Amino acid sequence: MAVVDAIVQFYNKWFAAGIVLDVLVAVMILLFGFLLGRFLGKLVTKLLHEIELNRILKTAGIKLPLERPIGNFVSYVIYIAAVVMALNQFHLATYVLYIIVVILVILTILAVLLAVKDFFPNIFAGISIYREGKLKAGDFIKVGSTEGKVVSVNLIETKLLNEYGDTILIPNSMLTKSKITKLNKSKKRHQIELLSNKLTIFQIWLLV
Repeated sequence: MAVVDAIVQFYNKWFAAGIVLDVLVAVMILLFGFLLGRFLGKLVTKLLHEIELNRILKTAGIKLPLERPIGNFVSYVIYIAAVVMALNQFHLATYVLYIIVVILVILTILAVLLAVKDFFPNIFAGISIYREGKLKAGDFIKVGSTEGKVVSVNLIETKLLNEYGDTILIPNSMLTKSKITKLNKSKKRHQIELLSNKLTIFQIWLLV
């Protein structure tokens, strides 16, 4: 009888009270949260790497790699959220923890928006350029005071090569807001050839 009473007491204390179920649910939440956090962290890092965030920041003079830190930050936010949800199964989660999670989520969203705020206009402009076929490699164009041959057009920027051999990168959003003049190819090539001839004569004169 003593053994039976002990079993009944154990059942009433743990199973009937739902403690074991709460533990199982908490463990499942933690496992799912950590797997989801790791996956989304890597996904964000990959997406930021695809748009070459570090390279663009470096070009802008910001020597601070943010691709991996932002991805890690997203992972940590999800980890903390999973821990809070797991603790809530035992009614241990407090409003303070929820506030921390909300703050972290808001900071993450703000950090991502600040990191990519200049990219969305360029991406939309790049899609517009692709769809309408405004520019293609080989075109000679003039944008403002800048002119040259279109080398490539991607979703972020358009690369030009001017008559001096300099490479010029123009954000796509700037192209959609500016007047683009397509220059006569044969005339432009003739101008470049004349410039090359002048440089050659000048170089010969220097040698003499």
